[in-house]
Amino acid sequence: SSSSSSSSSSSSSNNNNNSSSSSSDWLNSSSLSGEVLNEACGSAPRAWEKAGGFVLYIAVICYIFFLFAIVCDIYFVPPLNVMCEKLHMSEDLAGATIMAAGSASPELFSSLIGTLIAKTETGVGTVVGAEIFNMLCICGATAIVMTGGLRLDWRLIVRDVSFVLLSLVMLLLVMLDGKVQWWESGLMLVGYLIYVLVCAFYWRIIKLLGAGNKEKEPLVHRDLLNVTVQIPEGVPGEDAMHSITDGKALGLDYGAVLMHGFLWKKSRFYSYIKWSTQRWQKRWFVLSPVQFIYCRNPIDVKDSRAVDLVNATTIELGENDREFVITTPFQVYTLRAPDTKLRDKWFARVCGAQQFYQSEHFKKELSPLMEDKESDEVAPLMDWPSSWPGRAAYVLGFPFYCLFYITIPDCRQSRWENWWPATFVMSVVWVGIISYAMIWCADRLACVLDLNTALIGLTVTAVGTSLPELFSGISAARQGLGDMAVCNAFGSNAFNIFLCLGIPWFIQSTCITPGKAADGGSGSIFSSVFVMMLSLLLLIVVLLVLRLKPGKVAGSFFLLLYVCFIAFEVLQSLGIIPLLIGG
Repeated sequence: SSSSSSSSSSSSSNNNNNSSSSSSDWLNSSSLSGEVLNEACGSAPRAWEKAGGFVLYIAVICYIFFLFAIVCDIYFVPPLNVMCEKLHMSEDLAGATIMAAGSASPELFSSLIGTLIAKTETGVGTVVGAEIFNMLCICGATAIVMTGGLRLDWRLIVRDVSFVLLSLVMLLLVMLDGKVQWWESGLMLVGYLIYVLVCAFYWRIIKLLGAGNKEKEPLVHRDLLNVTVQIPEGVPGEDAMHSITDGKALGLDYGAVLMHGFLWKKSRFYSYIKWSTQRWQKRWFVLSPVQFIYCRNPIDVKDSRAVDLVNATTIELGENDREFVITTPFQVYTLRAPDTKLRDKWFARVCGAQQFYQSEHFKKELSPLMEDKESDEVAPLMDWPSSWPGRAAYVLGFPFYCLFYITIPDCRQSRWENWWPATFVMSVVWVGIISYAMIWCADRLACVLDLNTALIGLTVTAVGTSLPELFSGISAARQGLGDMAVCNAFGSNAFNIFLCLGIPWFIQSTCITPGKAADGGSGSIFSSVFVMMLSLLLLIVVLLVLRLKPGKVAGSFFLLLYVCFIAFEVLQSLGIIPLLIGG
């Protein structure tokens, strides 16, 4: 280790002597391994760590990625959904602000911990590495998995890619001298504010420019319109279909079904891991003279629930031509039909049923007989899962499941919904604790392996914190929604650069060390941002050539490009490849 450090110091010294400016001096100062080891280690590697103990750090980091997914998916995102609902925020505005914070929470807290507490480059490297991972891997994987390739909406791509380019240009200029002044980080925050305003009014601007309405393509993807009913073993198909159409499966009298069919119910607590596949949940709905019931499978109705139309406050049309909204004292149900004609038919029938429900005759004679089945559709964290992968995850995370269950109220459950501020605060506390543990383990791993902390952030922690979004993109692509996942990945990149880096630097330069510039990262980070800029430009060229319809070949090329990025970072950290700029 000492010989490696000496070699690095000698190489760095020779480079500095050949440089002619302070900017290039800084760029050369951090190109090889071991340059930040003194800050990252705190203490020299112990014997057990060198003898293979570093494997323990790798295992702990992987386990931390699992904990990130649990905390963010179950506890951190739901209170943000409730907040958006309470504030009556539009989906575009919520997606660019509050929900973006939910999906990028691991990167945000890693940057805060790394910059303000650990004083290493692991946090900044995690943010930068996550950007290029989201950009190349999510786009590449979804293009490969999705049948027929991606079909991207040019309006969303123009908006999000433009701001990602702007954020990268600002980041390069800010990091040029290795120091970040308070006004420079402030400009990054202003850049994000502009992005939020554009998102809030973007579709109005598009409409004024005559570039089409917001929903040009069907909101429910055509691949999801294929209805498949799972009939239990031993039940004749003809009897099963009769039980669907006449309401027998739900315990209704023959002929009591006014209308039935599949609709898509918007989840109030769609997770950031499976945001695109859980956001709209396909359910079988049955409207009778006394109940409005829905379930996952019209044959297996053990999990059926009823919407309380007796006390419904409003039933109104939704934001687009396929939605209608039912508001009750307990929940807000946003329902979506495959087309406008069917939506209007459902809406008319439900409104007619509501008038009957609220009549004096119903309230006096039938209402006491109606079973109240309006309840939560999400299972508590401590419930034993039905699938084997879920059970394996349950056993693996059981100790922390207990801690989370005791310390964080689950606002997805109706009895805890009003406790959503407490859920948010406690989930922030846990995300902070987990982020600190990840940064500490990553820094120790870099110390033991004699690697740059920036390299660990750019590769290991960046990939780990971004894996949930990759799995989400693949899952969405298999259901024909890969275009949504790609647009979300591009959109989150602007948030990550503007805020995940801007906030820690602004706090450092204004609150912790007022009047003193914050550390903008080493030359290796600068080179990584520069390479990311080149990768983005190349990706744009490929998308333009393919007319925003990348297929399997383009997807494979994007993944190969990411592998080349990782190889470049490793070779540069080892000193085999000099810095692209100033080296």
